[in-house]
Amino acid sequence: MKFTKQMKQAMAVLLAAVLLLAGSMTMITAQADTTMKTTTAVNLRADASSASAKITVVPEGAAVTVVSTSNANWYKVKYSGKTGFIYSKYLGSKKTTSETKTMAEDLNMRSSMSKANKSNIIKVIPKGAVVTILSKESGGWYKASYGGKTGYIMGGHFTDDMSRMDGGSSSSSTQTKKMAEDLKMRSSMSKKNDSNLIKIIPKGATVTILSKESDGWYKVKYSGKTGYIMGGHFTDDKSRMGVGATEKVTKTLKEDLNMRSSCSKKNSSNIIKVIPKNGKVTILENCADNWYKVDYKGTVGYIKGGHFK
Repeated sequence: MKFTKQMKQAMAVLLAAVLLLAGSMTMITAQADTTMKTTTAVNLRADASSASAKITVVPEGAAVTVVSTSNANWYKVKYSGKTGFIYSKYLGSKKTTSETKTMAEDLNMRSSMSKANKSNIIKVIPKGAVVTILSKESGGWYKASYGGKTGYIMGGHFTDDMSRMDGGSSSSSTQTKKMAEDLKMRSSMSKKNDSNLIKIIPKGATVTILSKESDGWYKVKYSGKTGYIMGGHFTDDKSRMGVGATEKVTKTLKEDLNMRSSCSKKNSSNIIKVIPKNGKVTILENCADNWYKVDYKGTVGYIKGGHFK
């Protein structure tokens, strides 16, 4: 009888130790939450089954916090304040941090990589907002997340983009610039016709920069008038060629970029060739809307700005 009591006591101690160890392991697992990204749009479900209720749809490229991987097929995750299960094959490599960028001006987030019209605009990301970069796409586009929305934005509008004409500055209320040629001041940011023309700012005139706007426009003050002008026409723009230049300017591309026969990205019909990353181009002319006429190994065409190292 005495032996039996000792055995029971030993088993009770052993069971308590096992429970304590299991609890410790659970705590460790809970503390070791990992962030992963979805590889496609996927359902977040209430239970570990495709037949269970759908809580929400997690978009492609979204970051989720993995709470448990005890079920190899279904991971328990947290997303946007909700907890549920996602089929594990739709989760990519583990990530602990995401790249973020600060906007230097207001910019449209779009549902597709096109600026042809406004039909694909999801929302306007305001100047100073911080966006999460999910991936770098072709043609200077980024897939980004902001304010619970995921979409596409055009590069060249971040405060740390050194190819920006004002060196990445998001504020230039007292900055002045000298004009390299005559340029039209307009009442709105449009060059479709001259119905919004305020006046012609002459070559050599000095304007006061009030703010850097979207798509390469500046709000300026000149001779008592306030309006908008397109950038790329200042004497201190190092990307310029011709006006005031003593030698040709060469730029190195930071990514693959399409060279086109015209200043348009509406479709691929005008693509001449793809200039590879680290390719060196000679700037021949600074065109409208942040386009450049360039020479690459004897081929002349047009490329969009914002892609230089």
